[in-house]
Amino acid sequence: MFNTRVSITIPKRTNDGIAKPEVTQVALETFARAFGGATSQEVQGAWMNAQGMLVHDDSILVYAYTDDAQKAKGVAQGVALYVKDALQQEAVLFSVESASAQLL
Repeated sequence: MFNTRVSITIPKRTNDGIAKPEVTQVALETFARAFGGATSQEVQGAWMNAQGMLVHDDSILVYAYTDDAQKAKGVAQGVALYVKDALQQEAVLFSVESASAQLL
């Protein structure tokens, strides 16, 4: 049984509109190697930028399950810093939260 879900939301494009799918691939593969598997799915989001304007993003949510919350936080922080730099973002959201998941 897994008691932790770790996820990161990755914009599909830089703020200049340049697609960089390799960034999502790196995140997916990093999570898979660290936690034994990972899943990605397309999502849409909206957020307020520093100028107070509403920004809509098409994004990819990458997530995995684990029983090691400390490791999840470290891996997610590292991936978030990579994504932030690679996509030239103001911020990147990652989450480490309690979960109850199991493989049958």
